[in-house]
Amino acid sequence: MSIMLGIHKRKFIGVTIYQWLFAIIGAGGLIYVYNSYRNKAISHEPFKAPSNFKPKLRSYDFIVTAFRILEPYKSCFSEIKFKGKNEMDFIFNHLSGNTTESNDLNYVFDTLIEMLRNKYFNKKTIKTPELFCGVLLRKILDEELEGKTFTIDDFLESKFIKNFCLIFQSDNSYGLFPFLLSENSHLFITVTEDHFKIEINEKSFKNDAKCVHVPNYIIFTFSNEDFNKGDYGINFKRILKRKTIVPLKIVSSSKKKKLISRFDLSMFTCLNTSSKYYQAVCYDDKELTLYENNRKCKVDKSTLRFYPRTIIFKKNKN
Repeated sequence: MSIMLGIHKRKFIGVTIYQWLFAIIGAGGLIYVYNSYRNKAISHEPFKAPSNFKPKLRSYDFIVTAFRILEPYKSCFSEIKFKGKNEMDFIFNHLSGNTTESNDLNYVFDTLIEMLRNKYFNKKTIKTPELFCGVLLRKILDEELEGKTFTIDDFLESKFIKNFCLIFQSDNSYGLFPFLLSENSHLFITVTEDHFKIEINEKSFKNDAKCVHVPNYIIFTFSNEDFNKGDYGINFKRILKRKTIVPLKIVSSSKKKKLISRFDLSMFTCLNTSSKYYQAVCYDDKELTLYENNRKCKVDKSTLRFYPRTIIFKKNKN
């Protein structure tokens, strides 16, 4: 089974920047598209909630989960230009201390949401970690691109772009992807009972497109529409045995489809057959670490299938 989905293209200071249509299926049918909006500077210190502070949302679990997803890679955000960097650091530090609920933390969440408002964020519709991650990454990329001369060397001076952005070049235009969305025509997804494979072909972008930068990590997100179809159930026990069961490949546009780079599974979030939401499953050199409701838990080996929401791939350096 292959899925072919669309892409959005727009001009940005003389350079063609490709951005995903981040569709929200459901109430409102809103579509978020990358733009050059900038917020006014917001004071970061101190992060102390006012005595009369009242949280704007009933639950911030979707933001906590989003930062759980990004936490193992937080060093990649250490030099970003994003005005909410201090807020991000504050959240990462709280998660490291296993403190996920406090008035101060909720105050920082609200401050961060305010920075992502308008076309970046709509609190009525973006209430999943996948959508929040996508909005945050696009905002970070927006500010990383400011002041760039739009050459590949200039792009790669950004630690964030170097680590997370897949870059294609066609003539004098570049396509920068801080994450990949399942509903795109440039991805070829194959699913069987015990295997899941994603392939990206240069030629699917343009006949003369070339992959000019392969990041250390690729973040892949399923759209709500694809997820709701339920076509992506994978045997969970096999995932526990070997992490290469969910590979991602980037291949050249030549007839022989020469392999440019291969990625292995690093982390994923998923639902299981009982609709229990596993918020982050991480691979390290020795074991699988599972978070459920932002708390570490044991892997339920009786689970037969899982339905992924976000997958993070790490470049295979072999």
